[in-house]
Amino acid sequence: MTIRYLQEQADRAERLAKGVLDAATCEVLMKYARECRARANVAAPFATDQDTPIAPMIEPERSSVTCSDISAVPEPLA
Repeated sequence: MTIRYLQEQADRAERLAKGVLDAATCEVLMKYARECRARANVAAPFATDQDTPIAPMIEPERSSVTCSDISAVPEPLA
């Protein structure tokens, strides 16, 4: 991951957000764009150029439960 990559991701998310009619989706895209720009701004002083590799963003832990797991749960007895 590089500063250039983060800036491109932010630009892409903002372009997508402009064409989305769903407010929730638009907000998620704009939030992602802000996160990318913030990450690029934090890394910029330490990078020698736009293509200097930087540490990846830490992703929050995701649940290991899938939709198929939920549908496999039996119905409660009446």
